[in-house]
Amino acid sequence: MSRPTSLDRPVIVENEFFTDSKDAQAVLVAKCNSKNVGIPLVSAANADYLELIGATPTFNLKGSTLYTMDTDGVAPYKVGDEALGVAFEVEGNRLAIPLYTVPKNDSDVATVTFDEPTLVGEMDVFSPSGKETVQNSLLISVDNINFGLPLFTYNKVLDNKTGKFKDKFPDDITETSGVAPSAMDETYAPYRPTTIVGTGKPTIDFEGNYGSTYVNSKIMAYSDLIDRVKRAFGWPTIEVDLCDENIAEFIDQAIEVYTKYAGYTEEFLVFDSKWYKPGVGIRMDKLFAMTPEMRRKNIEKAEQDWDYDLKNYRKIIDVFSVTPGEQCGANSLFTFEYTLAQQTYFGFMGGSMSGFDLVTWNAVKFWLDCREKVLGLIPSFRFEPQNQYLRIYPEPQAYSRYFGIVSCYVTKPIKELIVEPFIYEYVVALCSIAVGRIRSKYQFQLLGGATITGDQLLQTGLDKKKELDEMLWKGQGWVEGQPMPFMM
Repeated sequence: MSRPTSLDRPVIVENEFFTDSKDAQAVLVAKCNSKNVGIPLVSAANADYLELIGATPTFNLKGSTLYTMDTDGVAPYKVGDEALGVAFEVEGNRLAIPLYTVPKNDSDVATVTFDEPTLVGEMDVFSPSGKETVQNSLLISVDNINFGLPLFTYNKVLDNKTGKFKDKFPDDITETSGVAPSAMDETYAPYRPTTIVGTGKPTIDFEGNYGSTYVNSKIMAYSDLIDRVKRAFGWPTIEVDLCDENIAEFIDQAIEVYTKYAGYTEEFLVFDSKWYKPGVGIRMDKLFAMTPEMRRKNIEKAEQDWDYDLKNYRKIIDVFSVTPGEQCGANSLFTFEYTLAQQTYFGFMGGSMSGFDLVTWNAVKFWLDCREKVLGLIPSFRFEPQNQYLRIYPEPQAYSRYFGIVSCYVTKPIKELIVEPFIYEYVVALCSIAVGRIRSKYQFQLLGGATITGDQLLQTGLDKKKELDEMLWKGQGWVEGQPMPFMM
């Protein structure tokens, strides 16, 4: 998009401009909520000196598309019989610019944008001096030529919900002349124009679906990733020897490999021993149901424990900790270890030798750790990824119910995995291997006698796949920083 601009240094001139938008000489292509519109440009009458005045600094436009007023498709934008304009604030004044329809040409360049626009009607010429032939205009530069952007006052605001015009202010609010804007800010705040004006050539000025970052990727589906992979092989200029189904299968393979060692989130699930079946264990999706954070819907109104693409619960890769509630949480306040620590602290602070000293406390702590191991107070566990069952030893008994925390690695949803750079690189490597094998098996002869062989492409794909496998196993490159789950 264009860069949001500030109108705190506008150059407003008062001269004998054409006083009606229909007398405009041309319309400048702009964008209003990503739709092409036109805004009128006028020249001053008998005012050559305006070429020597510097235009509004943020409205020095280059490479803009202009249409003359007699071009087919150029006409005032209207709602019913009412001409439509876009409102914004200039030096504390709420003013508007008329909008025009323009021809639909993909090659047009819009150097002015209006985002979150306030659309208005019943526009009148803005002329503080009161002279009928004089109008205030915002002086702008278009390809080093100064023009006036005619400014209008307005009395009606378009309601986006109903599509009908309403009064600029409610009946109980009257615009008071002579009152400083700051004194009326609180009263007028809900009725201020919300338009964000941007100027300059759009950053992404190449036609098509372009513009992407890691956290705001344009890769939203398999088809997007397939197109990106095909372009890596020169498509559509060069035909790729694979169909989309082949590449989709390679995407699945890449995700399978990636999610064995990476592509997961660290989650802490609530465990209730009541649901544990001795000799069987507990299925992990039950822990999802017991954990409020996993059942709570996110900002997209989606449950966080469910993969909507796979239509199944997110799977757990590995469990790395099972902690009963007696050793953590609020219950730690009443443990023997906590009591010893408190006596040690208050004994030293009070200057009394009645409490334990640090040496004694350390000896008791060592004894407690040894006791937990000998008596099996810290549970051991075994997790089976294929059937998603967790076994705990010693197994919880029905007569001794307790709660705890199960710490585990949970696979990310498919929609979050397809944006990973590793997935793209791995799919390209698999495609290189497949295309290389095809071209090695079948010889392709081009015009002029040249022969295409796939040996080099095949070797390149095999080398890249080996590099990515090592990167994944060692936790390097794109997967660096993700703890390697311990696999038995």
